[in-house]
Amino acid sequence: MRDWVRTVLVGSDGGIVFALLKQNITTEFNERMAIAGARRGRVDEASSQVAQQHLPFEQLVAEMMGELVKMNVQGHVHAQELYSALNIIRRCPPDLC
Repeated sequence: MRDWVRTVLVGSDGGIVFALLKQNITTEFNERMAIAGARRGRVDEASSQVAQQHLPFEQLVAEMMGELVKMNVQGHVHAQELYSALNIIRRCPPDLC
């Protein structure tokens, strides 16, 4: 089955961006938490780059919200979506975020 899924991409500047792309899905998934990775190696590089910059967590939240809000007509971002996106660049258990 093919479905529209939030997909993480890495821009030419090394920044993380999100897009809704059709992906092959072979299992059930939570639409808010699911993020497909287009090129895992590039995403890992971007994550390492962010770690080296020692950006404050609050700044990462603001940047991820800015990216995610672009995909929602109402301009809303659900907490699960934000948590899932943040976990791509900085691993964070729910009780420590």
